[in-house]
Amino acid sequence: MFLAHIFSLFLVAWILQLPDEMPNTYVRALSLNNQLKLCKHPSKLLHQLRSMSEVTLSSIDNGKTITLKRGQMLVIRLDENPTTGYRWSTPNLSTQVLQLKNDQFNQFSHGAIGSGGQRVFIFQANHPGQIKLQLKNWREWSGEESTIERFETTIQVVE
Repeated sequence: MFLAHIFSLFLVAWILQLPDEMPNTYVRALSLNNQLKLCKHPSKLLHQLRSMSEVTLSSIDNGKTITLKRGQMLVIRLDENPTTGYRWSTPNLSTQVLQLKNDQFNQFSHGAIGSGGQRVFIFQANHPGQIKLQLKNWREWSGEESTIERFETTIQVVE
């Protein structure tokens, strides 16, 4: 049991040092029971932790091609100021390959009235295939000509 505890501490320390693609939410989700299971089958569960990682994109990733495993999450963070009427949206999104799980706006921490923040889209890779994900920052009621910015990425989902 002592070795199991030492291994659990080592594992948590190792997970905390993982790159940003492996968010701390998964560390918080590990219960003591799961940590003990890791001690019994470390290679199997470490592989599961790695495969659950999120891929996070921002405006600097515009135009890139990304490969996701089925079930993996994709997070896209784009600057937005909805008080101007402009908002990021996902027009014509086919949910066969990629499914939108969440769409929310997070205001920047200084919180001044009228200040901007980030639009956060969370997608899940549903089925193997390829999709060209197109987002646009626009005033929907003003039509296509109101688009001021676009974000496009090609998503390849594999088993």
